[in-house]
Amino acid sequence: GIGRAIALRLFKEGASVIVGDIIGASRRSFGPHAEYFDIDVTRPADWKKVINHIDDAYGRFDVLVNNAGISPAGSILDTDYDTWM
Repeated sequence: GIGRAIALRLFKEGASVIVGDIIGASRRSFGPHAEYFDIDVTRPADWKKVINHIDDAYGRFDVLVNNAGISPAGSILDTDYDTWM
């Protein structure tokens, strides 16, 4: 909900918004002027696909809101790399 709310606000303020989601729920949340990509943020190939599209279509991006995450138990100092990824 937080990422969707941020993207909707940016969209309503006139920004070009490219939404990525692993489950496809955001695809129906925006109008025809927003773009959607199926993306798993843990996969570098998915990021490359989206970034290449942004470069080709817009030449740059100004803001990235990465609202993906997990909530493992313990502190960041105790979290191993594989769990973090």
